[in-house]
Amino acid sequence: HPEVYQELKNYFYYDKQVHAHHRNGYEALPALIPPKNKRGLVLIDPPYEITDEYQQLITLLKKTQSRWPNGIYAIWFPIKQYHVILDFYHFLKKLTFKNILTAEFWTTHNADDTTLKGSGLIIINPPWQFDKLLSSLLPKLITALNLTAGKSQVTWLVKTD
Repeated sequence: HPEVYQELKNYFYYDKQVHAHHRNGYEALPALIPPKNKRGLVLIDPPYEITDEYQQLITLLKKTQSRWPNGIYAIWFPIKQYHVILDFYHFLKKLTFKNILTAEFWTTHNADDTTLKGSGLIIINPPWQFDKLLSSLLPKLITALNLTAGKSQVTWLVKTD
């Protein structure tokens, strides 16, 4: 979205470690990695407006895993139809990344597949002990938001280190 891009550009204007690009991320990311210093974090936040968004993410990650296998990738996703997320997890496990962590934050247990029930984050190559940090913080967030039906879980899809 052009206005969000401009806000990001303005906000991070003086931070030379952050780069915002107004491009299709599926095309741009493989061209922009790895960064010169070989370290960094890529936040992937698709709109999830098209039906094959999860498959596009898998295709993107297949392209990036050989170019920057040690990069940290954080991928946000909505929790609506959980079977779609389980399929996504299945394909993520087939990638060659050594460590893939998932964090899910549920605000409701509504059975309706069209409503947002929460959100999740996939972290590829997370920092050391990030799983422990998330596992301790997410329950506190549920309490702070006073979510009576809230729950969270942090699990490893792939753990080799």
